[in-house]
Amino acid sequence: MLTGELRSKIDGVWNAFWAGGIANPLEVIEQITYLLFMRGLDEAHTREENKANRLGKPIERRIFPVGKDGIGKRGGVTYEEMRWSKLKNKDPATMFEIVSEHVFPLLRNMAEADTAHATHMKGARFTIPTPALLAKVVDLLAEIPMEDRDTKVAAQNLPDEQIHIAASALLNRVKLAALFSKHKGFDEEKEWRVVYMRERDQYKVFDPMLSYMTSARGIEKKLKFKITH
Repeated sequence: MLTGELRSKIDGVWNAFWAGGIANPLEVIEQITYLLFMRGLDEAHTREENKANRLGKPIERRIFPVGKDGIGKRGGVTYEEMRWSKLKNKDPATMFEIVSEHVFPLLRNMAEADTAHATHMKGARFTIPTPALLAKVVDLLAEIPMEDRDTKVAAQNLPDEQIHIAASALLNRVKLAALFSKHKGFDEEKEWRVVYMRERDQYKVFDPMLSYMTSARGIEKKLKFKITH
């Protein structure tokens, strides 16, 4: 996937969160991380299944156990139904119920005690507020390619270059959130903040409006809007 295309898809995921009511950039990244982890678990389990089928042997490393989780009515939900490949095809309400009431308890409890996984996942929180937002984000994340048979990173089939692009896009979003956030001590101020990102101005529409000014901080850019009569 081309760099601009991947960045655009990352932006689409972020915009969906903001439109859905989650504006805290760290919370957005946290929820994206959990969802991608769910996807990664399913892909790892699929690789184990394919390996077992090729060798004609039972699965050596079963990530999703056989049977139900025992949570809720009728003995709970089958672990098979918690896999990303199954969830993404369900209706929003069913997907939301399974993720919030079954998948996240699984994520918190699946790691062995005293491991790094257990430490980081014991406080895993599902904070996506509505089924519609979850379904939208899952659809968008499903469009982002995370596999490459030729390049391996951290023992998974994740393309090196695309990981860097995705990480950069997410960090840029955090940076933008900081730029557009006001300090609580200045709530009384009424102002506009304009941030120019040259890489987004492909046709140099705003470039002629930029000049430089000298201030106590040295030489910095100044935005000039042309006024026509």
